[in-house]
Amino acid sequence: MNIRHLLTDVVSYETSHIDAGNNYAFMVAESWVESNTDSLVKALQDCDGIDSRWKDIDPDILADYALDSFNMESGHIFSSHSGIVLESFSVGEIEIDLESLGIDELTMDYIRESCDAYIRDGSTLAYISTDAVWLAVLDIEMFNLHIAHHFEK
Repeated sequence: MNIRHLLTDVVSYETSHIDAGNNYAFMVAESWVESNTDSLVKALQDCDGIDSRWKDIDPDILADYALDSFNMESGHIFSSHSGIVLESFSVGEIEIDLESLGIDELTMDYIRESCDAYIRDGSTLAYISTDAVWLAVLDIEMFNLHIAHHFEK
């Protein structure tokens, strides 16, 4: 595998493959605070397709349902997204270990000077900055199932 393919493959994986996105999923609940619940309630008021009975459910319970009803989607810091975004996470800089390519020091110096990635002198680690984000987007169908189940109890 050449260096260009390795860099492209890793960046593509980290910014668009659902497995990479799911690595951020646990952070939605971990970072959730009361203001997130307030934002959720406001977003629900402006969203079509939500079971109207949501208004009769305690906001903290709605937050629990939302935290159990989202999908991670790839995005870009400059793009807008339809739907209710519970949280977003910037991918930022991606670290790629080039050691597995077995590149000698002289070739690595050449690559370092001609590559889009930042490679520190004496290192086999490449860094590429991205504008990619992972978004936790509310799955309305799943959220509505939680609401329906709430009233079946």
